[in-house]
Amino acid sequence: MKLITFVSLSILICSTGTTFSQCKDITASASPSVIEKKALFEDEVGAKNFSQAKAPLNWLLKHAPNLSTGLYIKGAETFDALAQAEKNPVSKQIYIDSLMIIYDLRVKNCGEEGNVAGRKALSFYKYYYDNKSRSKEILPLMDKAIELNNEKILDGLAESYMNGVKISADQQLLDENQILDRYEKITAITDGKIKKAQAEGKPIDRYNKMNDDNFKILLTLVKIDCEFVRKKFGPKFKQNPTDLDLAKNIFNFMLKDK
Repeated sequence: MKLITFVSLSILICSTGTTFSQCKDITASASPSVIEKKALFEDEVGAKNFSQAKAPLNWLLKHAPNLSTGLYIKGAETFDALAQAEKNPVSKQIYIDSLMIIYDLRVKNCGEEGNVAGRKALSFYKYYYDNKSRSKEILPLMDKAIELNNEKILDGLAESYMNGVKISADQQLLDENQILDRYEKITAITDGKIKKAQAEGKPIDRYNKMNDDNFKILLTLVKIDCEFVRKKFGPKFKQNPTDLDLAKNIFNFMLKDK
């Protein structure tokens, strides 16, 4: 039954039409059978009966794929909960695969690629960070999410990004320059979040901790000394001596080597 669920979802990816503009909630104009299945699905999710929620979810994905964005949000909640609770590794993998398919179906039918890309990357990291054969896929998914969202990326992704970099670096998939480029990119993003939070009068402690943690991870991946700073950042700073973010990085690196 679990395999049927996964196969059915896979088929839906190939067969569902692309109707981005029609993924607002259309319950008011839906057929009685769709309304009935929607109510049943939402009741089961609300009661956390996720196994019972699968059947109406699959029906809705097949017969009303553009019903609402909420269908995919609750669908992801369903398969995430099932994957977390499942002890059988084969069944657990089916639920994880189904979760990833739900994200793909949401993009196919609702658009929202940037938002969904971040959520998919976080879920993939959650389930595969310690899987040697799949963890190499984490950073490309994170990079895609950052490319689509920049400073609007989810805070959780900003917190996890350098861990994704470390996973790839430990597998020798990144050289020193690629590590540094990603560190500078995520630092610029978290600094942007700090500025936005300050402008809105919101706390910034979480973002400051992100920067501290990201710097600590970088130090495990790249040997930082004064010669490194001169070689890597000297030319950049000469070209743009008013770049405060670059100056901040240089100062932090030089403090590390005293």
